[in-house]
Amino acid sequence: MITPIYQPSVSHRQNKRIKQFIFDQAPSFAVSTIATIEGDVPFYHLKNDAHECLAQWWDMNIADKDPIDDYEAAFWLLLQYVVQLEDYQLLGNIYIQQKITNHAYYLLNLAPCPELTQIQRP
Repeated sequence: MITPIYQPSVSHRQNKRIKQFIFDQAPSFAVSTIATIEGDVPFYHLKNDAHECLAQWWDMNIADKDPIDDYEAAFWLLLQYVVQLEDYQLLGNIYIQQKITNHAYYLLNLAPCPELTQIQRP
């Protein structure tokens, strides 16, 4: 029996799964967020996307609460904003729209990293 010399640790495999999840979810969620702010996608659709994303995340059963990098932190902040806000707050407040748009553009690699507050994974 041949034993491989390098065996990735559990945390390395978990980090790969996390990065893949963020890579799969962040751009499409950012586009949906911008489309909602611009009036192209109904707010309830964005809210449903957020809850579906959270359900997929919880199915992964990740115990570590600290984001790997700024990109992941920006994604969780954007998701948190959408989950916590009501439609009138997002659609009627230019300051909130700008803050959320900055995060979405960063997730699409169209803007530099916005100022991030401390965040933990759900």
